[in-house]
Amino acid sequence: MSKEDKPTFQVSPESFSPMDPQLTNGRWVDVVNELRDRCPVFHSSAHEEDGFYVLTKYEDLRHAHLHPEIYSSCPITIPPAGLTRPWGVIEADPPLHKPLRALLNPQMSKKTIAAQEEHYREIAISLIEPVVPRGEAELVAQVFKKFPLQIILELFGTPEEDNPRLVQLFHILAHRPGEKEDPARAQRIAAAAAQELYQYFTQMLEKRRKEPGDDLISILCEAEIEGEPLTDYEIVDYAMIMVPAGFETTAYGLSHAFRTLARMPEVRREVAGDFSLVPAFIEEVLRFESPSKGLARTVMVDHEVRGSKLKRGDRVLLLWASGNRDPEQFDHPDRFDLHRKPNNHLSFGIGAHRCMGIHMARLSMRVMIEEWLRRVPDFDVDWDAVQEIPGFTWAISALPARWDTEE
Repeated sequence: MSKEDKPTFQVSPESFSPMDPQLTNGRWVDVVNELRDRCPVFHSSAHEEDGFYVLTKYEDLRHAHLHPEIYSSCPITIPPAGLTRPWGVIEADPPLHKPLRALLNPQMSKKTIAAQEEHYREIAISLIEPVVPRGEAELVAQVFKKFPLQIILELFGTPEEDNPRLVQLFHILAHRPGEKEDPARAQRIAAAAAQELYQYFTQMLEKRRKEPGDDLISILCEAEIEGEPLTDYEIVDYAMIMVPAGFETTAYGLSHAFRTLARMPEVRREVAGDFSLVPAFIEEVLRFESPSKGLARTVMVDHEVRGSKLKRGDRVLLLWASGNRDPEQFDHPDRFDLHRKPNNHLSFGIGAHRCMGIHMARLSMRVMIEEWLRRVPDFDVDWDAVQEIPGFTWAISALPARWDTEE
């Protein structure tokens, strides 16, 4: 085949990046569909010295999740997040992963989280009611970020005045501003943010050892694995994982949900008229938009996937966003179907590393959607002012909305 005859792609597989700002505003759908159809396993030279492979088919992604002996969870991001050591439970493999995760299973169980529903509603209402009479709001900054942040930082007992800086630092880790223009500088900034966060939670840990409370860090200070207390590193890593996982994913999941409600008024009317549909709506948003486009693995055993030979040490991106649109798994995958059953999307992960905060995320999103639609069943968005940025969680960072108010 001559150079002129080579197939052209909207985005070249060799330069594909999960952080590419060109893929915002829905363009990622066409790109991942094309890549999955034409080269379901491919190699990209972006970010890492030796590049990385990308798995796009639902079946292959599910297999990778269920076989940690073949695909290690450490490290879990492409490009690297800037952390100086393995990222606690989220990057732990068996047999260490199970006891690390079990320590907080009681606090994250469906029953424990369900008992917090009234409290979650109180927080949601306290954020919604001040903005409703105004008839307009930038929903991400004024509502969606504040809501899960208050919930997750209450668990850790951080002072409220520290929250803005913590949000800024975790945003740098998740979205790596300037990555496209200067990757080396973005990496240095991310590493500095990680170091500041480590220092912050280390200092908090020292305070909790002297003056324990009922927060998660105090609980972890008393915890043991096989009779041994956790190290300071292990305790701090829980905070480094759970704060962004509990805050960013829910905040931006909500922004995707409300953008969908604004774009699809027929769906919004149906959901507003029957709140029993809210859980199904949330799951379809998570499949359809895939706020977390995927996470990474490291190959532990030489093997072959669809003709591509992966070797020990190779890095692999599990592209959930593609699996969630795989027509071999989902009927009419590019159609938003409020009544889709089953809906076994990948957006919470699968297997041992399935999202620990899944019940918190689902309840938070359900409560916010219900309480908003009770008060504002009809709203519109200033589409020219919507802002979206890529990251480990893709963010709709600005969603200005407007609605009629009662005179």
